[in-house]
Amino acid sequence: MLKNRTLLIGIGIGMMAGALLLQLLFAVEQQDARFSMPAQEPLTADEVKQQAEELGLTLLSDGDKVYTQKEVDRLVSEAKKIGSKAASSAALGNKPSDIANDSKDSGAMMAVYIMKGTDSATLSEILRQLGVIKEVQAFENLMTVKQANGKIQPGLKHFTKGMSLQNIIDIIIKP
Repeated sequence: MLKNRTLLIGIGIGMMAGALLLQLLFAVEQQDARFSMPAQEPLTADEVKQQAEELGLTLLSDGDKVYTQKEVDRLVSEAKKIGSKAASSAALGNKPSDIANDSKDSGAMMAVYIMKGTDSATLSEILRQLGVIKEVQAFENLMTVKQANGKIQPGLKHFTKGMSLQNIIDIIIKP
């Protein structure tokens, strides 16, 4: 019996370790069962929108245009070129709106990148220089009436000459 003593000790320790591991496994399964969430039904679209708003997120619909960083960089560089043309033209006494839009077409598309924290006065002046709006005061008054002054969203926005002031405001406040 003395010869098998180490064998018996090894078997005993192995059985005790196995029993401890089995007890630990059962304890974890019971704890998981207590804290697991019951099965939920899928969320509706309105519930998803509500939870996204609570988290400060914006949901995009299928029709929304999403830009890659490369596209944004290209559009920003184009806008900077237009801005530099307008600034040099203004220094020569020309109207910036004539340079900002090379074509005389009233439906030409223009892109403006709105920086975070831009106020309505600055934005209205930019839009006036580009020829998107004619009357700065009328635009600012409508922004005040629509309570949109604090709702200006940063990002790349597209405008056309001759748009209504309401459409311009809708674009500006859309995330």
